[in-house]
Amino acid sequence: MEFIDPLHLENIIQHRRTIGPKLFNPETPDHNVVVDAINIARHAPNHHRTEPCRFYLLDADRIRRVGQMFGEQVRGTEPTPDSIARGEKKTKEW
Repeated sequence: MEFIDPLHLENIIQHRRTIGPKLFNPETPDHNVVVDAINIARHAPNHHRTEPCRFYLLDADRIRRVGQMFGEQVRGTEPTPDSIARGEKKTKEW
């Protein structure tokens, strides 16, 4: 496993931005690396130990269903041609 300098990691986290699907690397990370990262995040300080974060490991089917849900949400209850196009884009991004 490759380690990142803590100051470099801090910079990455503080300056992160959402990236489009063209820049996203769809390679699935090793499951153990993901679990380790979640365990580290769980031990981060939090106000009054309220554990405000939730982590979910999703398989391909659940990711597809979440994408459909977001697409439906973007389309809205009274879809327009523009919102339909944005909803389809959001579904495909997921």
